[in-house]
Amino acid sequence: MMKEAVMLLEKMLRKKIGDSGKYTIRVNITNQGNLPNRAPFMRQVYRQTSLLEFMDEGCGDVKPQVGPLDIHYTVTQRAMQEDKISETYDLIEKDLDEYMFSKR
Repeated sequence: MMKEAVMLLEKMLRKKIGDSGKYTIRVNITNQGNLPNRAPFMRQVYRQTSLLEFMDEGCGDVKPQVGPLDIHYTVTQRAMQEDKISETYDLIEKDLDEYMFSKR
């Protein structure tokens, strides 16, 4: 039940950001314990880049490759219970909107 809820939440968030190719979204659930400050979720953003910026200039004419922004949400199990999942989705959606607005 929990995996299906996570997959559905991830799919709804992907629809929210669209298919621009600039962002990817992943949702994970904690196995146990609480997140810092007992938050229901935590957002982390990563970007995969190539190592060409750290290499010597004589390596050729290869341009640096920059991948899309990976947005990872880690959600507590408590926030993914049946009675709290809609509230969790609303909170994550609001957080994602604020993040996307700050990246304009």
